[in-house]
Amino acid sequence: MLTQTAHAAGRLTRYARYRAFYEGDQWEDAPAPGERRLTFNYARVFCNKAASYLMGKPPSWDALPPPGADPAGARIVRDYLAAVGEANYLAAVDLDTALTATMLGDGAWTVRWDAAAARPRVTAVDPAGLDCRARPDDPFTLTSLRQRYTLTRSDLPREAAARLARAGAAPADPYAPLDAWEDWTSSAWSLTVAGVAVAGGAHPYGMIPYIIFPNLRLPGEFWGESDLADLLRLQRELNSRLSIFSRILEVAGNPVAVVSGADAAATDSLRLGPNQLWTLPAGARAEVLQLLEAGGAEAHFRYIETIYRAMHDISEMPRTSFGDSGGAGRSGVALEIELQPLLHKLARKRAIVGIALTRRADLILHMARLHGVALPPARLRVSWPPILPQDRAALVQQEVALVAAGIHPPTTAMTALDDPDPAGQLARVVAEAALLHRSP
Repeated sequence: MLTQTAHAAGRLTRYARYRAFYEGDQWEDAPAPGERRLTFNYARVFCNKAASYLMGKPPSWDALPPPGADPAGARIVRDYLAAVGEANYLAAVDLDTALTATMLGDGAWTVRWDAAAARPRVTAVDPAGLDCRARPDDPFTLTSLRQRYTLTRSDLPREAAARLARAGAAPADPYAPLDAWEDWTSSAWSLTVAGVAVAGGAHPYGMIPYIIFPNLRLPGEFWGESDLADLLRLQRELNSRLSIFSRILEVAGNPVAVVSGADAAATDSLRLGPNQLWTLPAGARAEVLQLLEAGGAEAHFRYIETIYRAMHDISEMPRTSFGDSGGAGRSGVALEIELQPLLHKLARKRAIVGIALTRRADLILHMARLHGVALPPARLRVSWPPILPQDRAALVQQEVALVAAGIHPPTTAMTALDDPDPAGQLARVVAEAALLHRSP
């Protein structure tokens, strides 16, 4: 059973705060009458950018056959996973889930068997609707789970809708929202709608069909942390400083006149606006208030730049990751050094998401075999696309030299060149080479 730590207890409150912040609700109090407030929503940009770098180019699968087994079996497994991914639009689903995890701190999928399509169906799950327990010695193995969501009577199968009607809990409007929750254990499941148990029974899959993973793992915690955790105060300060500077510039564009040495009656007669001529009493003087003199504007700029730079540092998203090269060309090594913070961040995320993707693929294969799909055994490995731009011509020359020297087998070179089926491609190369040698 998971220990209910303070981090776990505050999860739903954090989700609500992070979601609102991402959507632009970033001021802590109500504005004063007539107050101008600017919101520069870098929080949304940082989350979107991190999710795009992580899952913008979807990973692929390397399926390795058991020792001594036919490699064709591994290709069957890989092709099946690719077909399930295309049918479920997993490239878009995984990008959405990566954004949810980046924003809230956790991501989740559920895998079910779609009887009509005769294949597994993968769906992204809002982690705010989940409550679960796991083995104390294995946080990856769930022992119980509850998912809460909203559905309508028209969404229910006929038998479940009939049970709801017999219990007197079915609304007249078939599209009226109803609170629902699923309970899963290692041996059974149930669906409750509007307080009425409408479906359930023995476990249909042999395991709880959910995959939950953290965005960034905190030591000793099951639930993760959002990329926004350390950015909230900096983002609010940036909004505040830029709003203040905007007001200063507005006032500087409409100068404030300071009159000294005159009583209120004399100043009341003064009219503001173009082409106005002022007559001041003897001894009185008027001057324009200079808000930006003596380097005042530069001080504001320096402070705003400091906040801006701190946001990039803490988010581990250098300006280079936004395409800002400073107008100078950079070598691949120089670019990699500049992007080291981002590369380290993505390495941490890939280590976590890679495990989740592998467990999801295992669940897909388990479910398919359970429903009669003949799939040979294979060991799966996630193949991530390169993050940095690749000089393909140089890479080809490098792999040619390595293969010729006997350092790399051809399949390794093909994998480095992003071939989705190295073993199959090598077989075709050998077959066509033999065919060419037999030709007159």
